[in-house]
Amino acid sequence: MLVVDHSPYEDEEIIAYGADLQISGHTHAGQFFPLRMIYDMLNYHAYGDYQIGNTNLLVSAGISGWGYPFRNEAHTSYDVIELRPAE
Repeated sequence: MLVVDHSPYEDEEIIAYGADLQISGHTHAGQFFPLRMIYDMLNYHAYGDYQIGNTNLLVSAGISGWGYPFRNEAHTSYDVIELRPAE
């Protein structure tokens, strides 16, 4: 099962549903200092690939910012995902 959710906050619910892959964004990878550091301290999935149980979680930094037109903490990204049937 593929889940596309704007934010990665509900990862425990998604795992409980048995999702194979969740694709999210929302966090902008921290965007402003010290958000990324705070996310890391709280073990929050702010950017990157994560394996949680049997679920893969991909959190994109996105191509724009939130609220303010600049970033001082993280880069932007444009992710291309190729889905293939299971063998």
